[in-house]
Amino acid sequence: MSKGSQIKTYQLINLIQKLTVYETNHSFYIIGSNSSENLFKVIKIDRTCDPKILSYSEDMHEYDQYEINELISMINIDNQPGKTPVNGINNGIIRQFNAFVLLGFIKFLEGYYMVLVTKQLPVAVIGYHVIYTIEEASMIYIPYVEKTNQKEVNQDEQRYLKMFQAIDLRQNFYYSFTYDLTNTLQHNFAFIKQTENTSSTNPTSNSVKLIGGKNKPCSKFLWNEFLLQPILKKISYQWVVYLIHGYLSQSSINIYGCTVFVTLIARRSQKYAGTRFLKRGGTNEGYVANEVETEQIVHNGSVSSFQKGYFTSFVHTRGSIPCFWSQDPKAVPKPPINIDVVDPFATVAARHFRQLLSRFGAPVIILNLVKMREKKPQESILANEYKLSLDYLKQFLPHDNFIDYICLDMAKLNKTDKGNVMNRIYEIAENCILRTKFFKNFSDSKTSEKTHREYTLQNGTVRVNCVDCLDRTNTAMYVIGKCALAHQLHALGILSTPYLGQESLCERMLIDLYEKCGDAIAQQYAGSQLVHRVDTYGKNSIASQSRDMIHTISRYYSNAFADADKQNSINIFLGIFEPAMYNYNIWDLTTDCYLHDSYIMQPWKMSKKYIEWIDSKLFKCLPLPYELEFKSINDFKYVEQIKSELDPKISLFDDFYKPDELTAFHEIFYFNNLNTNRITNNIPSQGFTGNIMAILDPFKFKKKSITGLSKSQQNQTNESSLSLQTSSDDDLTDDSISFTPEFSLKQTNNVEKIKSSNRVVVKNRDLRIFEISDKSLDIYKKYAQDAQRDEITYQNNKASQVYRNFFLDEKFTNDPIKSISDKSMSVYLNHLNVGCYGGAAIKEPSDKNIKIYEAFLKEKESLKESSQYYDSEFGNFGSSDIAYNRVKFSLT
Repeated sequence: MSKGSQIKTYQLINLIQKLTVYETNHSFYIIGSNSSENLFKVIKIDRTCDPKILSYSEDMHEYDQYEINELISMINIDNQPGKTPVNGINNGIIRQFNAFVLLGFIKFLEGYYMVLVTKQLPVAVIGYHVIYTIEEASMIYIPYVEKTNQKEVNQDEQRYLKMFQAIDLRQNFYYSFTYDLTNTLQHNFAFIKQTENTSSTNPTSNSVKLIGGKNKPCSKFLWNEFLLQPILKKISYQWVVYLIHGYLSQSSINIYGCTVFVTLIARRSQKYAGTRFLKRGGTNEGYVANEVETEQIVHNGSVSSFQKGYFTSFVHTRGSIPCFWSQDPKAVPKPPINIDVVDPFATVAARHFRQLLSRFGAPVIILNLVKMREKKPQESILANEYKLSLDYLKQFLPHDNFIDYICLDMAKLNKTDKGNVMNRIYEIAENCILRTKFFKNFSDSKTSEKTHREYTLQNGTVRVNCVDCLDRTNTAMYVIGKCALAHQLHALGILSTPYLGQESLCERMLIDLYEKCGDAIAQQYAGSQLVHRVDTYGKNSIASQSRDMIHTISRYYSNAFADADKQNSINIFLGIFEPAMYNYNIWDLTTDCYLHDSYIMQPWKMSKKYIEWIDSKLFKCLPLPYELEFKSINDFKYVEQIKSELDPKISLFDDFYKPDELTAFHEIFYFNNLNTNRITNNIPSQGFTGNIMAILDPFKFKKKSITGLSKSQQNQTNESSLSLQTSSDDDLTDDSISFTPEFSLKQTNNVEKIKSSNRVVVKNRDLRIFEISDKSLDIYKKYAQDAQRDEITYQNNKASQVYRNFFLDEKFTNDPIKSISDKSMSVYLNHLNVGCYGGAAIKEPSDKNIKIYEAFLKEKESLKESSQYYDSEFGNFGSSDIAYNRVKFSLT
């Protein structure tokens, strides 16, 4: 490269976001298009070759609408009756269905199957990046089979097919066309940081080279890795979508009109994946059972751009104790814990913590929640083995505190010191977050951000475990997440102090996220929902005991009767067992240990370094994460040169906002996302909400505890901590109405002062703090209550009197309802006009716009008429004007 040039790297996005599958007797054609349907690409799959071989080719040409219509028309003509048939009678080209994602291909004993996502649902938005879950998926058998062929059905093939389909892709599988879900937000931001640093090193440069790259996925969390193997090396990146499994959900907090999104991503490892009693401990490769990486992303929704927005992220993990141990599932109710292999050099733990140090850096803080003192040693056996392994490994680290071990007997503490378990974990969480910090793509300094931003990285992580890594672990991770959320909101300028009030709407929202996450992980690993929830470790857990007993029985039933079949399905889906490679079937195996641990059959491949258990590069890099410190362009899976920064391969603005399409707010996921504002406001038969201050302040202490409700209400709250009835019962109180938040310009490090205050401030990015006067709050409060009084007076005069007596402040009830001036009404109508017609003033559409709209309607009607050429069951096309019928084939 010539002197004075500079390189800018950007993340490549998948242009192929819509698929249409066409079929002939001898081929499948997958036509992919971008979201605007003005760019098309084609993959052809041969159906006439050896069924056990997947023969396909990708057309590297990018088609426009006219070209793709001509191509489909020619294929249809070549396959019309009268032409030379291949493997049967020609029936022309048949459109099978529309799809969104090609997940990959799989083969059992005979031919290949194609797996596609046919319906998707958006579940979260991170900046411009939309994340989807699967609503429906389809499998297509590729080899051509004549209808008259009376070939005997292979029973083993059908059994393997049912095993594969037992993995319900509609349950907790997620993907994104533009965002790498297998990696953390910090890892995905690394290329942006590199971009800005390289672009600022030589500001006088005249030559700029734009490079687009696609990150290598983290194979540990890539659940369609095996499905993509047949095609990954031979097709372009635009077809490849990475699938994760676990849990993903998003909520939002509304503070004075500023929306803050809270996203929880739980990535379940596909290495050593399985069910509860069949997968315990770890493998020689360092993978452990039930390993889940949980990332809590909090960002300001006002700005979506990664370069200009404000994003924070905190990552903590869970996983089984890394040693060789197991439990016999036939021994109920409490199978004994067995140490299967004596491991004096801590092989499993060494490789496992090498992975954590490489991905997160140091320190790795271990929070072990197993029981320490038992009459009959059970869990304490694991705790002692764990402690011995860590003591051995830590003596070879540059610093002892690179791995810290904290043991907390959570069950005993909950019995002896009821109600203080959460406080004790919160103290540990506060210390952990101060040590590891969390990622944010901005700094607290007042230096200009126009040149480049200084990121704050998370160095290290918190690893939580109990025996199953489910109930106790999920409660502890919620407390850590709550502490992290307070620090993240404080960094974004939402909270004046990094402390989140108890019994607030924000806390209830977070409890709901973590409990649903825990339910999903428990269902995947143990076959039932969480047995012990957050309220189990609260001050009043009597109401939850009956529910816990039901989930315990359900869990034992699943472990005894369903886990074996479920484990076989997982092994087939992930390619742990490939039927075509063996002379026996998976249901004939008595164990699958050697399938998950390759070193059992090939022990000579194991490293013999018992002292230098971490690499020299990793050793020198600590405490920084090795994966980020040594990241370069060579680490991108795909690299290509980009023409400009507005290239659709890297620019997401048009793809996200779709300025060329007419859309309605109620159809946009971004505006339909759950937030604390709606939790409070959704009260039937009333106009505006009664709890005015809860809208302004979702972090306010609630004086009336949820545990003070009746038993039936407690059960309803346990089912959904965001239930409508609880919100209305707790929130519409005179104490809530009369509460007024305080504001302060001062910050304090005193813990007592922090815990006794609950103040909300709104910060601008230049660190100026804006105070809201009591007079302004009173004015706002009065207008809101006037709206309520007006609504209730209109419906029922008697109800109006009752409402004033119980819910409205006395200083406002006697004031007459203020009338609305003509000027204010004019402003309001103008806003309505902008929403309805897009104009800045009240005026009729111009003749030119009316003609454009009429032309649009005519074109739309013609497309509807052209859809009559399609058979009702995706059959043949009509022979006349077939090219025109393909203009919008994905809409028909």
